[in-house]
Amino acid sequence: MAKQLTLDDFVSKSQKADRLLLRTLRKKLRILALKAEREAKKNATDDPKVVTGRLRSSITGIVGARRGNLRALLRAGGNSGGAPVLYAKYVEFGTRKMAPRLFMKRGVEAALKDMNKELQDLLVVSLQVDL
Repeated sequence: MAKQLTLDDFVSKSQKADRLLLRTLRKKLRILALKAEREAKKNATDDPKVVTGRLRSSITGIVGARRGNLRALLRAGGNSGGAPVLYAKYVEFGTRKMAPRLFMKRGVEAALKDMNKELQDLLVVSLQVDL
C-alpha cells in the first residue's frame, strides 16, 4: 500500500518540483539560445560576407523573463567593441535596394529543429520527480 502524504509534505514536494522544473527550463532555453547564436554567427560569416566582424560579434543569445515568462532571445546590433552595430536590422530584413539576408532567422530555425526534443526531455525530467 502506498505511503500517505501529509499536506505539508505534499506542498514541500510540489515546491521542490516547481523549482526543478524552472531550473531545467532555464537550462534548456539557454542551450536553445546558444545554438541559435552559433547558427546565426555561422550564417553571418557566409552571407553577408564578413568584412570587419562587428556584425557577427554583436549577435548574442540570451535567456530572459518578461511578465513572469521565461524566453530565449537572439539579438544583434548591440555594442560590439565600441559603438552599436546600427546596420544589423538592415542586413537582416533588407532595404528597398538590398535583399534581406535573414542570417538570424535561419539561425533560429536551425536551433528550433531540436526544440521539440528539448521540451520532451524537460517533461520527462519534471515527471520523474517523486511527489
